[in-house]
Amino acid sequence: MNIKQLKYVCVIIDSGSFSSAAATEGASVQAVSKAMAELENKLGTPLFERMSVGVKPTSFGRAFAVRARRVLDEWDSLERFAKAGASDPVSGGVFQMGFCCPQYSGVEKFCMDRVAFCGVRVRARRPVGARRAPPGDT
Repeated sequence: MNIKQLKYVCVIIDSGSFSSAAATEGASVQAVSKAMAELENKLGTPLFERMSVGVKPTSFGRAFAVRARRVLDEWDSLERFAKAGASDPVSGGVFQMGFCCPQYSGVEKFCMDRVAFCGVRVRARRPVGARRAPPGDT
């Protein structure tokens, strides 16, 4: 099973025929038909009822398409994320890092020195219940 087959399933259901789906996807009818035959063979059940004019999804085909659309949405999201790189729209380019260590004199300076070494801006946040080291203790 591959992404192209999932796209074909959804486009076939939306358009009602292999030929319309092929035109939409810029593929030949034979390529779409072969991809669907391979997928149906792998699944062991038909996704479409072939009619003299067009196709109609089987109940399994409709249920499969619902799940395929979710996968395609996630695939699109992954492609957008990969293209965006460091300025990813999901996280806004924010890199978050946390430390879990016992409180000791100088821990804040230690952490800030490590972060400064990386050349990043810091917005410090303490976990609930964390205490700042007493003045003069750093």
